[in-house]
Amino acid sequence: MIPVHYIWTDHVLPLKVQFEGQLRDSSVFDLRPHYFSQPEGKMAFQTLAWYEALRLKLSHCARILTEVKEDQIVLFSDIDIAIYDPISLSSYVLKRFEEENLELLAMQENTYDRHNGGFIFVKANHTTRELYQSTAEILSYYISIH
Repeated sequence: MIPVHYIWTDHVLPLKVQFEGQLRDSSVFDLRPHYFSQPEGKMAFQTLAWYEALRLKLSHCARILTEVKEDQIVLFSDIDIAIYDPISLSSYVLKRFEEENLELLAMQENTYDRHNGGFIFVKANHTTRELYQSTAEILSYYISIH
């Protein structure tokens, strides 16, 4: 089973319920919810509160990558994602990781060269742990100077 780690706050409880409902009976995904308090401030795209929430999420993901066994594939997902066919998705992802020796596999954004960090499969290893930790540290610095 692929562990699915996701964060929720009181403000998005209905989305959490919907997200869990679509995967509750899944034989391929193991739900791992994590409750967070809503950061202070206006939560809008690219506000300081938004960056702080992103920093908390990245630090949380880095910690999870240290807690799972080496080379374990985990899914970090936002709760506004809909997964319509968990079995096919899991098969597709595991096949891609095996055949292409991937470390990350994310949902593509609206352009080919961008990925969505809100739905990303990650193989736990030194490289991915360092990526998440370094990005959280960069965001900490950014937040501190603004």
